[in-house]
Amino acid sequence: MIRKDGLIGRMLFMNVLLVLALIFSLTVAGCENTQPSNNLPRPNVSIVGIRFSINPWETFSRLLAEVEAETQEENINIGYTGIVFCEFGYRPMWPYDFHAGIDIDCPIGTPIPAVADGIIVSVGENWNSGKYVVIYHETYDITTFHLHASEIWVSEGEYVTQSQTIALVGSTGSSTGPHLHLAVTPGYSEYYPDNSAFTNPRNIDIINDILPT
Repeated sequence: MIRKDGLIGRMLFMNVLLVLALIFSLTVAGCENTQPSNNLPRPNVSIVGIRFSINPWETFSRLLAEVEAETQEENINIGYTGIVFCEFGYRPMWPYDFHAGIDIDCPIGTPIPAVADGIIVSVGENWNSGKYVVIYHETYDITTFHLHASEIWVSEGEYVTQSQTIALVGSTGSSTGPHLHLAVTPGYSEYYPDNSAFTNPRNIDIINDILPT
């Protein structure tokens, strides 16, 4: 998820500086030989004879660059929070019970990110899946299923981007505790198909890279 509090805090800080400049009637004079490329002045600020070098344009650009860097880092490092407690396939305790996805144990309210850009093809709730979100990712020609959510943050037909929060982890439907059931099918699917249609999420590189170990 992309944090916005850093940008808001930095912008508030800059606004405070500008307000203080007005309140105390600061004298602004251009610096010599320090003209920025955008031709905006680089002022010095004098308060009661004490001279400070303040460059709001350069500082603001630097703050925005920091926020951009944080945003890019978070997009690269998206991932599912929690511990995988049930893998894809037949469960050892129930040899005839095929588990068509991966279960990730995490607290209620944990954000569920989209693994990649895609279209929301189905959202809803039933006794077994609980609250669910289904996304088709055209670039990879796969469909991802996210089950047992506590809240759904998207609607059918909506376009979502990688790492966007689509729902929050819950324990709705047939569930023994808070977790995310993540399942994948090759191609396009609107509804949860038969078990034979699913593939192991760990076989999909873009998903395996962000799954807990």
